[in-house]
Amino acid sequence: MSKKDIILNYEFKLINLTHLKKDILVHKVYTDLKKMISNGELKPGEKLYQERIAKILGVSRTPLVKAFQILEQEMILESIPRRGMYVKTLDIFDLINAFECRQGIETTAVRILAPKMTRKDFEELKSFFVPFLNSKNINHELYLKADLDFHYHIIQLTGNNYLIRMNTIAHVVNQTYRQGLIRPPEETMCEHLMILSALETKDAGLAEEYMRNHIRKSIEKLKQRITVIQS
Repeated sequence: MSKKDIILNYEFKLINLTHLKKDILVHKVYTDLKKMISNGELKPGEKLYQERIAKILGVSRTPLVKAFQILEQEMILESIPRRGMYVKTLDIFDLINAFECRQGIETTAVRILAPKMTRKDFEELKSFFVPFLNSKNINHELYLKADLDFHYHIIQLTGNNYLIRMNTIAHVVNQTYRQGLIRPPEETMCEHLMILSALETKDAGLAEEYMRNHIRKSIEKLKQRITVIQS
């Protein structure tokens, strides 16, 4: 499974498909458009012409417009007044913004989750990284999926519908994975295990500290890239 497939599959977990189930055609157009963006057929910054896209997909404008609206809500497309709909370009500054939002959501999530952490919850979260323990050559794409699942499940396990909804609406977590892993598994594995350890002992303060530092290091890595680009 490629990085693009991992992100695409994960996004299906996040989107509220209630209204899409009522219109299978809209669901299909939405899925087809996302695949076209994911595989590069529609490139970042490219303007989307309704007639052309409708012809390619063999549909009318109505389901296409509805799919456009959903993708715009997910911040995959962007509507520019008096110019039209475009595939959103995600630059390094967007990534930093997404990580900063994610830091707020996930530090809150572990603080909520820690006191009510069950053994079952712990084993579920730990299971994502078990295949990589003591491994010298970690497959980055498999690790990316485990990383994504780990952070996604932490938010879900809180049972806090407002927090879950905040992540779902803005797709904060998956936005930070669009360019793959920011730091290699060799750096982040121990950080994930530290977060797990704090959750296992129900130490909310420590879990929050570990999560904040974990995400902060990725933000710092991105800021270093900006410095290199500007130098």
